Amino acid sequence: MRTIFAFIVLIVLVRLAVRQDELPVPGICGISTIKPKTSSRIVNVGYYENGTAKFYCGANLITAKHVLTAIHCVVGNDAQYIRIHFALHNFTSNVLKPENGIPAQRYVSHESHNSGRLTNDVAVIRLQVPVAVDNLKVGLVCLINSASSKLKYDDPVIGDPNQPSSSRPVELQQVVLQYADATYPDCKSLTHLLNFVKELSKICACGQYQRVCNGGPLVREKSLPDGTEYFEQVGRGVS
Repeated sequence: MRTIFAFIVLIVLVRLAVRQDELPVPGICGISTIKPKTSSRIVNVGYYENGTAKFYCGANLITAKHVLTAIHCVVGNDAQYIRIHFALHNFTSNVLKPENGIPAQRYVSHESHNSGRLTNDVAVIRLQVPVAVDNLKVGLVCLINSASSKLKYDDPVIGDPNQPSSSRPVELQQVVLQYADATYPDCKSLTHLLNFVKELSKICACGQYQRVCNGGPLVREKSLPDGTEYFEQVGRGVS
């Protein structure tokens, strides 16, 4: 089994740029009508200086004006050079151009971020203009909170995979992994990183030679009492 990490998002936003009352509730966020697949809700973040793409990171839309991603995806970048691209399923360098993205207004990093230990490696990007959320091409993801049920060993979680090589597919992908905590062998196999995983802000998710994109969301499928299915984000990938 190949093991990857995902950071738990719980409590993070309290210290960042979004108030709790700004976050949508399940049934408004996380609804699963996005086509052609659930990962169409995943946001691609392009970073540009003088119009040239520097690199790409995964991210996700949590309100119409706020994007959650990893600090290491934005640190050292001026907000004026950050563009956010939505509603992409197939994407190439011809699509990921500055004029096709929504500019960032600013970004806020977690105050307790530790780059050496990858602790609290999360940031919120505020957009200059809101995104039109139609739940057909663009949707909001729900965030895990204190009332959410805890993950259990081997629970399935969904993420957008990172490629093991330098190649990158032109079609957005998704992968199903299984949750494991630091006491399980699949997680213990990463002995050089085990102390990192023991921190409360981190979890393990395992898959056969699979991992998730830096900054991309790790979600689980849940249901409301009326049977409405929605997706709840339980972590953010790092690989």
